[in-house]
Parts: sequence; structure tokens; C-alpha cells
Amino acid sequence: MMIGENRALKAYNFYKTNKPCIFLSHRSLDKNMVIEIGHYIMKAGIDIYLDEYDQNLQVAAEVGDDRAITQYIQKGIEESSHIMCLLSPSTVGSWWVPYEIGFGEKAGKEIASLKLKSLSDDDIPSYIKIRKCLRNIRDLNNYLEEIVYSYTKYPLKEFDYSKIHEYSQYSNASIIKESYYYHPLTNYLERG
Repeated sequence: MMIGENRALKAYNFYKTNKPCIFLSHRSLDKNMVIEIGHYIMKAGIDIYLDEYDQNLQVAAEVGDDRAITQYIQKGIEESSHIMCLLSPSTVGSWWVPYEIGFGEKAGKEIASLKLKSLSDDDIPSYIKIRKCLRNIRDLNNYLEEIVYSYTKYPLKEFDYSKIHEYSQYSNASIIKESYYYHPLTNYLERG
């Protein structure tokens, strides 16, 4: 089983790889949730970029260097293969999340949103609704499996649970099973 890593910990010693990486776009008020979701994604064998751990970005924020903050965020997006926007009531008031989505779209990144339990469907803006919107744990698991299999030698067009043993070297099969019993994200996401 491969475990993903947080590329923000690399302090911009990014490396070229064919391994997928999800840039986690969020509002800092949701920091605890995004950290748990990031760990879950890494457990699936997918790298993440989480700005909380980017030392260069944190230093730029401490000194108020707006240009550097923007450049580090852009670099994180450029080095990622996907963007996942966490949708919560606090996201509604964010200036950065729409910027990150727009920059990611311009950079040709696949963009998806993950709706947290605390947000009403009515509060999701139109520009989010027209993209892939993950509304529950099942949607998230399916999305992660799609990403993993799209980066393997033998990608599946649709996830075939009967073939999971063939792909266990690429992903953590327990990720899927967790949705049947206890799931670590039930505090944040609908079960589906």
C-alpha cells in the first residue's frame, strides 16, 4: 500500500512525478477539518498540498508579503494535478477559494468540490454547481478511486469493486470499507 504525502512539507523542493496531488482549497477557519480530510486522502495513496504546512507561505503571511503569498499559492496549484475545494459555511466568505479555483481552471487542473455537512445545498454558488461536486463519503471514495486508477498502468473506466485486489498495491482497500462501518469523516460529511 502506498501512502500519500503532503507536498507542502517539501518547502518547494517539488519533484516531477506522475503521482496525483490534490491542492486542498479551503478557508483557514476550517483548518481542523481540512487536516483530517487531507490525512484521509493521503491514506488513499494520493499526495496533497495543504498550505498550513508550507513554511515559505507561512513566513510570507507572517510578514504580510502579499506578492509572495500569491506566488506560493500559485506554485502549489501548478505542482498539483487536482484541486478540491472544501465547501462549508465559512467558505462563502472566502476571498482565496474563488481565486484558487479560477487560477486552477486557467492552469487546466481538474476541479472538484467537497460539500461538508454544515453547508446547505442552497448556499453552493453556480460556478461550483457546474463542476464535480462531491456531496458525501461515497462520492469522495469514488472520486479518490478514480484518481488512483487514472494514474495506474491499468486504469478502469468505472470502479469495479471485484477487481480491488488487483490494484491493492496502488491504493488502500480499507478506505472503501470504512464507509460501511465507522468512517473517520462522519463528523464532516454525509454518509451517502
